[in-house]
Amino acid sequence: MSKLMAGNKHKRGGNQRISLILTVFNEEDSIIPLLTSVSEQTHKPDEVVIVDAGSQDRTRELINNFKKANGKKLPIRLIVERGANIPHGRNVAIKNAKHDLIFSADAGTIFEKRWIEKLLKGFNEGCDIAVGEYVPAKPGSLAEEVISTRFPDFSNVNSGNVIPSNRQAAYRKKVWETVGGFPEELVRADDNVFFSIARQKGFKFYFTREAKVYWHTRVKLSTCLRLAFRDSKSEGFFGIIWRQGRNLLYIFQFLLLFLLAFSIVASVVINPLAFPIFLIVSSPIFMVEGGLRAYNRTKKPSFFVHGSVLSFLLFLSHSTGAMVGMIERVFNKQERWKVL
Repeated sequence: MSKLMAGNKHKRGGNQRISLILTVFNEEDSIIPLLTSVSEQTHKPDEVVIVDAGSQDRTRELINNFKKANGKKLPIRLIVERGANIPHGRNVAIKNAKHDLIFSADAGTIFEKRWIEKLLKGFNEGCDIAVGEYVPAKPGSLAEEVISTRFPDFSNVNSGNVIPSNRQAAYRKKVWETVGGFPEELVRADDNVFFSIARQKGFKFYFTREAKVYWHTRVKLSTCLRLAFRDSKSEGFFGIIWRQGRNLLYIFQFLLLFLLAFSIVASVVINPLAFPIFLIVSSPIFMVEGGLRAYNRTKKPSFFVHGSVLSFLLFLSHSTGAMVGMIERVFNKQERWKVL
């Protein structure tokens, strides 16, 4: 703990210097709104470090144009790291960051004007990692509105149980150094692994709902399911599914997945009613988990059905993804399989 105590011997209060990091790839539609929301912060970062993975659209052109127009009030450094995955891009950005406090952003995010100011309060009180709340931006389609009901409910979140996302987190560079950076062997879910290890090492977390960001999902249903599969595949590969008190959840999901597969086979070789019976018996689980959640969030009766269906599809994506990830770990030291 001596290292952690040393890490906390920073001046409380005062003017702490900030580096905001961002990784991008083909974000011409979202990059300007994000940078604009950063430039309008009541407490502006001292620099913005952007790592571009080789965008093939106008992302870099738009960043450079914004830099020319706003360079004095928002210094921007653009680094091109072609082919970089997300964790590698984050590590490159932090290596090049000049300051101790790292504020992390994701494309598609819009920050309320006092986001940095509110998170700084945590560091002034001696924390190592500060986290805010993220909420869905106004949906542009029915699919986006249904997907937005799956966003975390922060009403019961506190500093002791918050699971940070890099779209709205800040941390001291000492945390990154101690953890060993973001795991570049993973395709996705690197921030889940990073913050899980940070908590295990005893770093102090701070959560406030006053630091709020809006995140536009910008995804179709197929994209949502594909990302859910990939996230769980990375978590299964790294073993994080057993590290956050979710053991029983995944055991239950794997059991349900086995029964689903068994019912499909049984419908073919034993009785065609086996699969329909499985759906009838298991449907209350998804109605309660997804249907009620969607209805409570929107107060729209139709969303009870939409949420139930989405819950079932996400169950398939998460459980199969985690299982594929665990199997891949047996064969590879680095996540390589591109199933979806």
